[in-house]
Amino acid sequence: MADVYWAADDDVLVVEKDGRWGYVDRSGSLIIPCKYDSATQFLGNYACVSKTSGGTVDYYIIDKNGKTVVGPKDYEVIPWRDGFFIGRKGSSHALLDGNGSQVTDFAYRSIDNCGEGFFVVSVTDGKSFFQGLIDKNGTEIVPLDFDFVAALSEAKYLVSGGGAIGLLTLP
Repeated sequence: MADVYWAADDDVLVVEKDGRWGYVDRSGSLIIPCKYDSATQFLGNYACVSKTSGGTVDYYIIDKNGKTVVGPKDYEVIPWRDGFFIGRKGSSHALLDGNGSQVTDFAYRSIDNCGEGFFVVSVTDGKSFFQGLIDKNGTEIVPLDFDFVAALSEAKYLVSGGGAIGLLTLP
């Protein structure tokens, strides 16, 4: 059957056959044909796949039925939590909504969903990283002035910068 099985989530496995990627269920039945140049594990109901045509790589988000949900895009699209996606061009990232539309520019070195509609984002000046928070609309809630921002619990964040550590509570 296939050359490689790769655990993805509870009910879908990524599979490679003859250099092409697809998906099987736990019984080994092919549910999405091996027709992609690359395929990620499913995160929730979505996975990122790519196809190359004429030297151009196009990225798509598919659901567990193999239906295209987002794409084609000329950059990698990563399924994320809470109905969002992350777009990646090289080392730059953008927040995308559930339809694949850009919420932010490709301005961030990283984006991490910390729940409640907030995202820890980071930028770099080439020497140091700076972190802050944006909301689901891409609005900066906490300036990108911190060395470290981490979600502790609902609306509570540990922040550090300038040698100090603090607790930030959002309304």
